[in-house]
Amino acid sequence: MATRRITSRSYKEKYDIIKFMEANPNAKRKDVAAKFDLKQSSLADIIKKRDKIIKTFENTDEAWKGTRKRVKSGVYDDVAEVLIMWVRQQELFTGASPQGEALLAQAKVFAQEFGHKTWPSPAWVKRFMKRYDISTPSSASTEDENKDDDVIAWNEEVLKDLFKRYKPPDIYCCEETCLYWKLLPGKYCNRKRSPDGNRKARKHITILMCANMAGTDKVPLYVIGQTLSPSSFRNVQSLPVDYKAYQRGVMTKTFFREWLYKIDSAMGIQDRKIAMVLASCPVHMEEELQNIELVLLPDCLTADFLPMNKGIIHLLKLNYRLILSSRLLVAAESKTHFHWDLLDAVLALRSSWAKISTQAIIEAFGNAGFAATAPAARDAEAPPVDPKFDKKEAQFRDFRILWDKLSNLHPCLPPLEEYVVVDNDGECRQRQSHWNTQPSVNGDSDDGELEWNTTRDSPTIEEAFKAVNVIRLFNAKTRGQPPDLRKELDSYESFLVGELAKRYHQPLQTDT
Repeated sequence: MATRRITSRSYKEKYDIIKFMEANPNAKRKDVAAKFDLKQSSLADIIKKRDKIIKTFENTDEAWKGTRKRVKSGVYDDVAEVLIMWVRQQELFTGASPQGEALLAQAKVFAQEFGHKTWPSPAWVKRFMKRYDISTPSSASTEDENKDDDVIAWNEEVLKDLFKRYKPPDIYCCEETCLYWKLLPGKYCNRKRSPDGNRKARKHITILMCANMAGTDKVPLYVIGQTLSPSSFRNVQSLPVDYKAYQRGVMTKTFFREWLYKIDSAMGIQDRKIAMVLASCPVHMEEELQNIELVLLPDCLTADFLPMNKGIIHLLKLNYRLILSSRLLVAAESKTHFHWDLLDAVLALRSSWAKISTQAIIEAFGNAGFAATAPAARDAEAPPVDPKFDKKEAQFRDFRILWDKLSNLHPCLPPLEEYVVVDNDGECRQRQSHWNTQPSVNGDSDDGELEWNTTRDSPTIEEAFKAVNVIRLFNAKTRGQPPDLRKELDSYESFLVGELAKRYHQPLQTDT
């Protein structure tokens, strides 16, 4: 008598069977069972558990969905659910995953909060790390020791010499970052999921930021888009940033050299000699400049040691997405058409850059190890600034309030912290494989602006006067307005008066 062979189907196989039946509704169960080598009773069980199978397979948080045959509910499933959120948050803030004792200690805290009588064990933590693909760094102790030696050499040999030869206002740092400039909260897509259907929202620009250690000079932003003449730039006489275009929207050697020589020329006009600290990469070439000494970060150290990556880039994106989200919320509540194009993004970036305080820049340089100038450059009366998310910061507090309101309109919003830094891993520099290609740009197009946008007419001077009156009326009925705002409105009104006079100006006629 032949032994009956018992086989068990994985969730992926069951899912494929269900999808086949959905695609072929007229197929007989007998034929489907024969196609997939099943008994009709087994097929009936799969159909009976259809909803559970689909839900389990499409749960992207389960790394085993393709091969797992059974689902077992663990004692600490509730702990694992909040622990992985905590781990991802720590990865965003520190750039590394918590390991070993730190992970176990936090798991015990969550278990206690959930009322468990027993606590997770080290073996549970190992299974947790394997389930969520939290890798353990190899040779961690050796790598950390080597890294510490590199940091000490950088501080002792390079920075100290730099501090001897340059004053705080003459030590600059620059760094590029990627920005998904039109990624709305409601269009957000988890980076681990397929970006299909959301690629337009992920079109990006590259931003070059530069400031000095004293925080007294913030160089205008250098923005690289993907279109030379976006439709939103038509009839615009001046932009608040330096704008360039490249088909990939990334920094190239040509653009960086052009920007560097422009800064060098400006320093020559001011009769200044400065040092520029920047990451070591192929795009950042070594140049002999008259007024700038380039100080490249050693290859053994990552760009995380640059002040820009110690909070300044984070604050820029926080401010930018706060502006974008507030505009979206106002449009949603007033049920008006929302418009956001590349010009809006550029103007919001200028405002976001201006909001970064001198103190925040000083703190970022200090966090990067540029501490030699802290007593001289730091304002003793100024409060310390935490460049990361701090619930005491006004920006974060305001953003959290708006985010909670947006969550009512879009129930599937991601965590606020994750949305702000969604593009941190985006490409911002030209790859070596593309160096032989010409830095071509697209022609006169709308740069793939949001589908619901329409071309806006240029505002008239009458509308500008009306806007000034509306702002004045709003300020008159609102407490706590900035003290300089009234003066700035008066100056802008004087500018409008001058523009109006030009309209009616008649050239003087001379006697013949």
